Amino acid sequence: VRPLSKDSIAYVDHFYLDANQIIYRCRESLQLLDTTKIEGQKNEEIETQLILSVFEYIEELLSIVSPSKTLFIAFDGVPPRA
Repeated sequence: VRPLSKDSIAYVDHFYLDANQIIYRCRESLQLLDTTKIEGQKNEEIETQLILSVFEYIEELLSIVSPSKTLFIAFDGVPPRA
């Protein structure tokens, strides 16, 4: 399996994301960075970090894929035609 890069993507019209998986990935990344730091924070601070992490990851994906017509982000359930 090769890492996803802008060079490996030819052309994309429609891009469908299952954001639940992105949320879990970002949550795990935050926990791996520093568990002791997360345990001492308030829920609001952790939520803010998680939301920012999700936005950054989606922006990273969009910088690679750059769909020309549709971006569909499903936060509750799977995206259509998944």
